[in-house]
Amino acid sequence: MASIRTDLKITNNTPLQMVRIWVTDTDNYDWDGVSRPDHNFQNVSLAAYNSREEREELNYWASSAWYTLHMQFQNGDTISFRNDQYDARHDHKREITLHGESAGKYIATQVSGDNWNKITISLRLPTNGWMDKIAGNPLLSELNIPGTHDTCALYGGDLAICQTQTLREQLDAGIRFIDIRCRHIENRFAIHHGIMYQHLMFGGGVRDVCLKFLEDHPRETIIMSVKHEYDDADDTRSFEDTFRWYLEGNESMWYLDENVPRLDEVRGKIVLLRRFKSNLSLGVDATAWKDDATFSIESSYAVLRIQDEYKVPTVFHIGSKWNHVKSLLDRAVDGVHTDWYLNFTSGTSAGAYPYTVAEGSPGIEGLNSRMYSYLEQTASKRIGTIIMDFPNKPIPSLVQRIIATNKFSV
Repeated sequence: MASIRTDLKITNNTPLQMVRIWVTDTDNYDWDGVSRPDHNFQNVSLAAYNSREEREELNYWASSAWYTLHMQFQNGDTISFRNDQYDARHDHKREITLHGESAGKYIATQVSGDNWNKITISLRLPTNGWMDKIAGNPLLSELNIPGTHDTCALYGGDLAICQTQTLREQLDAGIRFIDIRCRHIENRFAIHHGIMYQHLMFGGGVRDVCLKFLEDHPRETIIMSVKHEYDDADDTRSFEDTFRWYLEGNESMWYLDENVPRLDEVRGKIVLLRRFKSNLSLGVDATAWKDDATFSIESSYAVLRIQDEYKVPTVFHIGSKWNHVKSLLDRAVDGVHTDWYLNFTSGTSAGAYPYTVAEGSPGIEGLNSRMYSYLEQTASKRIGTIIMDFPNKPIPSLVQRIIATNKFSV
């Protein structure tokens, strides 16, 4: 009988052993021979942060190949889900619905296509408090941190808008690196994206929102990149002086040292990544930022490895942008643990708006979808800080997947 080779890969991206995996309800007529889950995944175990992949032969004439997979963890949790191995012949990137009393504690994500069906099981953590489940000893450079580019850019048309969620909504959704662009005007900071005012001021619209979030979630930290943006107007003091003015009365809530801190040092604090000139030591120094480049900023205090090649001339250059992103992702996996990898997936031009680069267009896969696929290959490896446009589109669970690549304590 004619058959088609497909492969099924199950990844246990949790700190718990799967003590038993078993399969029921297999549609036997859809398979060719014994290469199917009720043989290959029947009564097997899977260690924490490990994968198992098996050849699953499909009948050439099959239109589906359903089975139910059950998993029991060492703590007694049991989950199950129904899946179709025929998905391997179609492109899917999605979250799978789990069943069982423990279903709410886990997230199952699927990437399929090219005759592969890859399913990853991770812990489902509260996105507004996920750092609480991480041991405090790692440096921030060792964590995988979801972030947003031009965090507050919600106004100004297709070329300017980079997000659909407010700052507080992003923080609640798990974003921990924020990119804040400040125009210095009348001794205050107005939030801008280039020329476009974002109907927000730094004090009440950014600083106070972050402080309130940390008051509600004192085990979290927020990394805030502050960039001097657009033209100054009607100021009588320097940008640095105005920033320090914003610190008055709340400086204890900020981490302003020059070195990359450990998580426990900065729980409940805002970590400043400084993209403006300062006469005195003030936060992690990123003033030597290059335009549209992949580059490093090195000092005796911190080493930053940055990819910010944001010029994407047309939608047909989205693949080239992804190559820049993937290159830094690959470097981060085995890079020096003290080096902080900051990887921007954002891009724009008159021929490729930010939402197009992020979400893609017909026949061209966007950066967020490509990132989702990459994560299925690199469970629990370091990828660094990922700074995105529209991270909630087109796959709502992208931020959760980045969070899940960290190693958590149980």
